[in-house]
Amino acid sequence: MLDIGNASGRLTGWQELCREISALGFDPPPDPPAAAALAVPMAAVAASDDGAAMFFRRLGSILSSNGEVCLRVSDPGDAKDTVSTWQACCERIRAFADLRGFDGARLSICMPAHLMPPQSFSLISDSTLGRGPRYLFLDSLQFENHTDVDIQRRAASVWTFLWRQRGTSRPLMPVYGGIVRSGCPLLSAEVATAVLPPQGLQAPDDSAWAPIGLSLTRFAGEDGRLDETLLGRNLERLLPLADELLDDVVHACPRQRRDAALNRRLAISMTGFGDLVARHGEDPADLSCLRRLSELVSWIRQALQENSAGLAALHQPLPALTASDLTVEWRAGASREAWQTLWRDAVSKSAVRHRNLLVISPYAVLPAEARARRAYADLLPLIGHADAWSFTNPHPLEGWKIDAFRRFHARARAIIQGADANSFVAAGV
Repeated sequence: MLDIGNASGRLTGWQELCREISALGFDPPPDPPAAAALAVPMAAVAASDDGAAMFFRRLGSILSSNGEVCLRVSDPGDAKDTVSTWQACCERIRAFADLRGFDGARLSICMPAHLMPPQSFSLISDSTLGRGPRYLFLDSLQFENHTDVDIQRRAASVWTFLWRQRGTSRPLMPVYGGIVRSGCPLLSAEVATAVLPPQGLQAPDDSAWAPIGLSLTRFAGEDGRLDETLLGRNLERLLPLADELLDDVVHACPRQRRDAALNRRLAISMTGFGDLVARHGEDPADLSCLRRLSELVSWIRQALQENSAGLAALHQPLPALTASDLTVEWRAGASREAWQTLWRDAVSKSAVRHRNLLVISPYAVLPAEARARRAYADLLPLIGHADAWSFTNPHPLEGWKIDAFRRFHARARAIIQGADANSFVAAGV
């Protein structure tokens, strides 16, 4: 297990902050951390019309900053042959990258599953843009039963392809859910269709995050018993360091820098639930096991929220809260004053320093061993405690049949969308 002595004096510099975070047992952000998601207007890029100019300007700016970028495919236009359109789009992106000496491995891509067969997407992307990470965004069309035989067949073919790829060295990774929620009740959930590399974090367009890894196994013994005292103490030390780090994170574009200043998003990614259960010799299908872990995640989430609230009181609340006060443009008068008094009271009770804090992957409920029992899927309700969800490093699910594989992801998606009762992601969004 981990422990450290007293914290050093005032910290300065990115590397020193990352060193302190690592000494606490957490994984600091990568260096350089610049990463962005960028929507690709597929039809416009394929046709090289005026709509492509803005895309290429933004792509060039991100890549010249040495950042990674995930291209989110959108706007197929009225093209009847999306496969040919995607081929032309990729060729033009490749020519742009070659002209500037950019490495295609720095380009990850997320394709909506309903636009084209995943086989075509993977083949064209890899042959023209290199072998970067590939994501498939699954919307409602892939999770529902359809009376239309053709739609049902296409959905089944998507799942078959994903299932067959699951254990390969470079699988096509499913992404779903489509929301990010806030730990602050005064801020609404957001639509999230972008994917941020390298964590595969599903996030709103142009949002900026500082990713930090929290592996529970680092705070546990070989018997799977967690040292909660140590973890709680180190979480309390982590938040001030992470908050200071936010001011030093390098973002790849101006829109991200604006979001960073407004929302101060942390992505504290928690992993290791399945490994704790395996070490402890518990039955993941036992309700008491789920209850114990759920209480653990609730405690961690509450600790992060309380520490964030403490930092808001020490420094200042999240700037997005000020921007959310709609009464500032009201006509002066008793009504405005009354509502502003209510708003200030609500902010004083709910103010935090960070809009988002906790990230969990559906794969976090599975142990590291390739042949994880299907009963571990019963731990999926744990992911409902998160603010956001990540989808990189998918578990191989060795030995799982396609029905179990599909049910695992369907349950995960239902839990994510259930985390915000008002969320809804339509097909194609």
